[in-house]
Amino acid sequence: MSALIRYLLVYSLAWLTPTWAKDISEDIQKHAIHPTIHLATANPEMGNFYPILYFENEQVKGQLIERISCAFKLMAFPVEIITLPWARTWTELEQGRVDAIFPATATPQSLSVGQLSESMLTESLLLISNKPNIFHYPGTVQLGMVRGTYVDKQLLGNLKFTEVKVNNYQQLFNMLSKDRVDAVLSYNIAYQEFNKQHQSTLLFKQTLTHFQISVLFGNEFLAHMPQMLALFNQSLRMCLTEPTDNIK
Repeated sequence: MSALIRYLLVYSLAWLTPTWAKDISEDIQKHAIHPTIHLATANPEMGNFYPILYFENEQVKGQLIERISCAFKLMAFPVEIITLPWARTWTELEQGRVDAIFPATATPQSLSVGQLSESMLTESLLLISNKPNIFHYPGTVQLGMVRGTYVDKQLLGNLKFTEVKVNNYQQLFNMLSKDRVDAVLSYNIAYQEFNKQHQSTLLFKQTLTHFQISVLFGNEFLAHMPQMLALFNQSLRMCLTEPTDNIK
């Protein structure tokens, strides 16, 4: 797709939708002093999640990168993706040093600091244990999780637990395999990668919930670029329906 066609596409979409069209040229003019969109994601310490998000030759790759890059390419905005410890990405977003972070999902924390894009894909949160039915475990459970994991206690029912936090999924599953925790919370993609490498025989695995993975745009960024979220969503829909190789 040529640059001229992309240009006409984005601006025709904006004019066709009155709420997008309002002051859009002014928004882009304001942003001219900061033309590159700065996104942050977790650094390699968090682990690789093939094929969604992974590191290869110190470069971050995967389906999420392809879809985000495709959407911004349609909008003719350059993008810089930086990697940080996951907890720090939230600080950088809140303080306006990055414009958006990913992967993000709807939690009280995310909704307090920004607005989520439409979904890029669906994931699942699992409860995994070496014990046959952790929900019937007597006493308090040592529950492992990666720092930054949101725990909705309603999903865990009457389970009594103490949180044990680690920095990445390799540490998390090592602790489980050595019985240093009774159970862990894990995203399905992280568990699948671990299982592919170790062929584990866990006694208990239950899906707690499904959720949508999105880009979280910071409130400060959207205050200067209020049309960006709607434009990104429109471009993202096109990228999800057309192979990214066709979008040049």
